[in-house]
Amino acid sequence: MFRLLLLIPFLSACAGSPYAISNYGPENLAIVSDDRLCVAFYYRPNENLLNEIKRRNILTPRELSSVQKKSIFVGMSKTALLCSWGEVPIYGSTHKRYSKYGESTQYVYQKCSICNSTHVFVEKGKVTYISS
Repeated sequence: MFRLLLLIPFLSACAGSPYAISNYGPENLAIVSDDRLCVAFYYRPNENLLNEIKRRNILTPRELSSVQKKSIFVGMSKTALLCSWGEVPIYGSTHKRYSKYGESTQYVYQKCSICNSTHVFVEKGKVTYISS
């Protein structure tokens, strides 16, 4: 049991994890996907991540403002959603649907088993509907 507890700090910073990415230098950040970069920014916002997000110009000024407030809005990009709210928590879920109109994804954000959930619908890379 004690050995397992000693491993926890190392496992939380595995390569590619948000915590590991948040410690990358500019040269390593350059090869991280936009979505992974934003998830890392959600968990551990820092100047290096913010500079890389700005360098790539992946968020509009309105999205960047919302991300800094941890809020979301209809019309923001899926990448901005990940920057603002991170990946769906363990009690949440993600549902993808495919139709002749393309792919749509429903993200269910729920922080605990008895917490209220928020449903965020994304189509063509944009948030189209938010329901609490």
